[in-house]
Order: sequence, then C-alpha cells, then structure tokens
Amino acid sequence: MANKTRTDIIAQLKEYVPALEASDHDAAVDNLIDISAELVSARNNFSYLNVSEPATHDITADEYTVAEGDFSMTSFKEIRMFEWIKAATGENSRIKYLPIREFHDRFRYISYSGNTPGKPTFYTRQGNSLLFNCQVDETITARIWYSKYHGNFANDSASHLFQPDNIGFQAIICTALTELRRLIPGVEVPQQALAAAQFAEYWIERLIEEDIGKSDEGVKIAPADKKENYSSTSDPYDWV
Repeated sequence: MANKTRTDIIAQLKEYVPALEASDHDAAVDNLIDISAELVSARNNFSYLNVSEPATHDITADEYTVAEGDFSMTSFKEIRMFEWIKAATGENSRIKYLPIREFHDRFRYISYSGNTPGKPTFYTRQGNSLLFNCQVDETITARIWYSKYHGNFANDSASHLFQPDNIGFQAIICTALTELRRLIPGVEVPQQALAAAQFAEYWIERLIEEDIGKSDEGVKIAPADKKENYSSTSDPYDWV
C-alpha cells in the first residue's frame, strides 16, 4: 500500500490550523510541506533515499575537473561513493575524497601541462565542481552513488517517501507546524497545533531509528594488515 499523499498531509494540517482553509494559502501550504519533507530528510541519509543506480559522466583525456551538474543528479544531497570505470575492459577504481585544504596541500598546479596524466585517485569539491588530483590520460566514465533529499511533491496525489508511512507522515506534519509561522506570517495557530509541533523532534528521531534498525547484516572486521590505513607499532630503537 502506498504512503499517505500530500492531500492527506494538507487535510491534517488544516485540522490543526483551520485558517489554512483559505484558498490564498494553497501555494504556501504546498511549499510548507515540501520544505518540511526536505528538512526531515536532511537529518539522516535514509537508506531508501540513496540512489539505486549511479549518476554517470564521461571524462575525456586532459580533463581534471568536472561540474556536479554534468551528472544530472536528482535532489542531490551528498556523494556516498565516487569511482571511475572503463566498460570495455572492466577496469575500475574508487576516487577518494579529501577536504579542499588538504587536497591543495598535496596536489598543486594540476593544470600544468607537464604533469604526468593518469587515473584520478582523489577528488575534492570546489564550489559546484569536482577537482581531481591529476589530468585524465584517456576517456573514462565517472560514476557517483549519492544520497538524496526528499524532493518536492509532484502533485497532491504524490505520496511521501519516508518509511514507515505513519511515522514519516507525523514527522512531516509536526515539522510543518514548527515552520508554519515563518513561512506564513500572521496566520492564527491554535494551541493544539503548537502542542503537536513540540513532537517534531520525537517523530524524526523515531524515523531515523527505524531506518537504522533495518540493517541485519553482521559486521565483518578485516585483519589489521588488510586495512587501508594500517599502521603498526614498532620499536623506535630498531635502527640501533
């Protein structure tokens, strides 16, 4: 069964705040619901809001930066995994993130024509662009697996995306009531609506707990010598 729709959410908000029945509030109420769903989704990378297929973009030889917009991501929140592939040969590798200051400390003057090209191993975000640690030596396909915000409701028949249905419904409703006065100043908000707004944090936390609790896979810890950032403790006097 599908989740509750924007029509259901609007009806519940109007139960709490009868003043919203006025037709001149229709657009503002739609915006209020979109904002509330986005605020709830900003609190956690919900598993069901992670893309099931990566966004892709072909990077050609000599390029060392690419615009995020070239990947045509929808309701983009943040990158979960970045990689490059060559479909013809099956070659592939992760591209790891570095904070911008550390990136520029390690990789300077990437655009210098004399730099040896290769496959990117690190990237950073610079504005709305992704900057690689080297110029690409041949055409490769970059793939981004990412987390999404909830996104706007397409229409009143569209269902919200949170799971479970009723907890997500309450999280949107109560968050909307907390944002109501900011988005529609001057509207009369009854005491019962103000009381319901106090539970926004409770419903959001329950929504996050439900998502975290879905994972039932055991955690497998790799041996220390197989870990990427492995370091061993050695005797400082070994050289003697």
